[in-house]
Amino acid sequence: FLQSWSSMSSGVKVADECVTAFVEIKKGKETTGNRFIIFKISDDKKSIVVQEDHPEGTATYAEFLEKLKDDEPRYSVVDKKWTNNDGVTKNDLVFLAWSPDTCGVKPKMLYASSLDAIKKKVDGCKKYIQCNDRDEVSEKSIDEQLGK
Repeated sequence: FLQSWSSMSSGVKVADECVTAFVEIKKGKETTGNRFIIFKISDDKKSIVVQEDHPEGTATYAEFLEKLKDDEPRYSVVDKKWTNNDGVTKNDLVFLAWSPDTCGVKPKMLYASSLDAIKKKVDGCKKYIQCNDRDEVSEKSIDEQLGK
């Protein structure tokens, strides 16, 4: 029996709190700043839980980036404020799978094999982006992805 790595499931479940936080961030879209949720796999490796939730829309993208560690993968949803090529300011939900090249192989594999479970629960994002280094998760790079 053969199965590719990309379709392999870790058996990690998505906690209800993740869905609740996503529904809340999806409800209100017009804010002065960025809203975001950071999800992590629990210490017992059985479920995906909310690590941090900023639904009020006052955070900067730089503040969000400070929360991402270079040695820990994370999933996140950001209600990203950006300006398109026509000069129109928009807010769009972006799912980011942060898996830095600088972290260990085991955590990267666990997060990669659990990705589908969380993506199914956060349906409705404009973009789903995999980021492996600081350049890929930079505000400029994410804004460029949103413009495509």
